[in-house]
Order: sequence, then C-alpha cells, then structure tokens
Amino acid sequence: MPQLDALRGIAALVVVVSHSANAGFLPAFLGAGFGQMGVGLFYVLSAFLLTTIYIHKEPNGPVVRDYLVRRVCRVLPLFYAALFASLILEATTGVVIFGAFDSPEVTLKNVLLIHGTSVLWSIPAEIHFYLLFIVFWVLMRKDVKLAFLALVFLQTLLLAAAVTLDFSVYSLPYWMHFFTFGCFLAVVFDKKTSSLGTLSAPLPRVFFFLLIAATPILLPAVRSNILGFGMPIFLDPIALIWVGGLSTAFIFLTIPKHYLDNSFFRVLGELSFGVYLIHMAVISLASASFSGNVASKNFGFLVIIVLSYSLAAIANRYFERPVQDWLLKSMSVREKRSA
Repeated sequence: MPQLDALRGIAALVVVVSHSANAGFLPAFLGAGFGQMGVGLFYVLSAFLLTTIYIHKEPNGPVVRDYLVRRVCRVLPLFYAALFASLILEATTGVVIFGAFDSPEVTLKNVLLIHGTSVLWSIPAEIHFYLLFIVFWVLMRKDVKLAFLALVFLQTLLLAAAVTLDFSVYSLPYWMHFFTFGCFLAVVFDKKTSSLGTLSAPLPRVFFFLLIAATPILLPAVRSNILGFGMPIFLDPIALIWVGGLSTAFIFLTIPKHYLDNSFFRVLGELSFGVYLIHMAVISLASASFSGNVASKNFGFLVIIVLSYSLAAIANRYFERPVQDWLLKSMSVREKRSA
C-alpha cells in the first residue's frame, strides 16, 4: 500500500512545518498542535500496519520474539543515535535540542523509554503500545470483540492511573485511542466489510477532497483564534475527525494511491522516522543562527527542510538500514544457535 508510505511522509512533514512555525520560521497558525495531529496519523498507521501484518499469525513464542526483535530494530537504534547526537550538540554548541539531559531523572526517563522530552515523547508511547499490542494480538486470535474491549479497558485503567499519579499527557494513556482506531481499521480492511475503494458513489471521494481543502481552517491555532479557546489534540473532536478521516481515506480509497504511488512519496515515507528525530536539532540550530527578519526566517525554513531531509537520507543509508540489517541477522544467527 504505497499510499501509506506517502501518508507517513506527509505526517512527518506536518510535524516539521508545525515545529518550524512554533520557532517563528513560518506563520504561527501552522503550529500550536498541528504537529500533534501528525503524530496521531503516525499512531493510527503504526497500529494499522502491525495488525495487518500479524492478524493471521499465531502469537506463539518464536513469532512473538520475531515481532519484538523487529520492533526494537526498527525504532531503537535511530532513537538512541539521535539522543546521543543531541548530547554532543548540546555540549559543543550550548543549544538545547531535546532537553533530555536537564537532570539525571529526565535523562533516565528518556534512556529507559519511560517518558521522552520534546518530540521524543512519542517514542516511549509507541514502544509501550508495542507491548500492549501482544495482549490485543493474543485475544484477537480468539475473539476480535474481546480484543477491542481489552484495549478500551486497558486505556481506561492506564488513564485512571495517569490522572491519579499526575503523569504527563504526552504518554500512551492519553493517546492510545489513536492506536485502537488503527487496529480497528486493519480488522475492517482484512474482513473486507468495507469496499470504499470500489464504490461508484462519489460521497467518500467528496469527503476526502473536502477534508484536504478544509485543513487550513481546521488547524488548532486557527480554530482557537476563532473560538477563543482550544483543546488538547487527543481530546479535540475536529483533530480526531481529521486524523481518522484522512487515515481511513488513504487506506480505503483508490484516489490517494492513484496520485501518490511514485518514488518521491515512497522516499518521503522511508525518511519519515529520521526526519522526525532529526528536525528538532536542525530547528534549534537554525533558531540560534538566523535573525528575526522575515526574509531570514523564510530562508531559515528552507534550510530546515533541506538539512532535515538530507541528514535523514544519510542516516537512513549509512546507519539506520545497515544497523537494522545487522541486528536482524545477528538475532537470527543467535536463534539458530540456540535451536
């Protein structure tokens, strides 16, 4: 499904645009929560793809082990590389990147994936869902309804604990419904109870184009200025509709595939994780380098885009993929030896 690679790339670009706006390199209305809508798209896609891949696989020991190894190899090498690189940059330039080393407690939470600072917050939340997904996976093989009830129950339980312990809202309990929705889309897609992609009725296509066209007025900052108040993105009904509608359209409609099935968007999707982890360092350094006039800020945003994607491409080719391949091969060899 190449259109999902495109959507992942678009989600990363949304985050970069939002954080650039927050830093003053773009108009302010493009920031203030728009990036979190991009994270919501990441979460829906992540859960959809996991469920699609494992829905028909028996969750026995070797398969679950393979699942965990692949998740670790996919996420953690680049995460820890970005964390280490930020330490070096902060020590040499004095520019704070993630704020991950503000105190021993904060550093420990980042390193142990308990809670991440700045954009790193989304990584522990995703890792925590990877573990809960095993419960959903086991139950799904027995009873799909029971599996979804378990997800809802777990989120309710975790949310109650998070509120009681005053845990950060940038954690899994507050965002787990995005993952649950992604799992739901995967089950519907697998059962083929929906065939939106082949419907002759124009309504789904009209909804898709309206959603895209309405995005500028659906931005959190725009709505906040109009209404005089805002809501956290994980509770914001408009943001939820935007994330849910866009991800559903990209999965079930043929239109996104028709327009986005090309090498440009495939590369955009492949670099999305690297861009997500790298762009804050680029923005932080750019903020320290460019003055406040409009021309300089506009040029600064161009620099942010070029450097973020260039560095992500270099990291992908010379670090991310080689390390993933080496770890997967190493784990496979160890498994054969133990067998």
